[in-house]
Amino acid sequence: MKKILFISFLFTSLGLFSQGNLQFNRVANYSFDLDGIGSITGNASSGHGSVGSLIVPDGKVWKVTGATKVNYDNSRNDVIYQGASDNTAVSLIKGTVKIPIVVKSAETNWVVFPLWLSAGTYDVYAYNGTASLFHINVIEFNIVQ
Repeated sequence: MKKILFISFLFTSLGLFSQGNLQFNRVANYSFDLDGIGSITGNASSGHGSVGSLIVPDGKVWKVTGATKVNYDNSRNDVIYQGASDNTAVSLIKGTVKIPIVVKSAETNWVVFPLWLSAGTYDVYAYNGTASLFHINVIEFNIVQ
């Protein structure tokens, strides 16, 4: 009897510290071609802009587990490589909130994951993205009432 009470108490206690109202739904990977925004040529009006959007559906949240920006070279059959001295930035913008997702100087991404995104539409905004791709990996959770 003591064992049964202890086990019940243990499971009840552990339930209090769980994510409670989140239920795993799926893993998703998204890619955006940043080539359309061009390179920086000493003019702040070029080399940055919106390259698409991400939509987190109502009743769901996203846990961003990672994001990266890689370069490609058409002369090498679109072989993807990491630029050695590449400086770039990618942000997600929801209304007036700007969330940096990739802030890179050479080989280091200065953003720490995970990041959590609530329901809504996020514009993907990039700076200095010539011949490059932006990838984002998320885990989607249902919000259970």
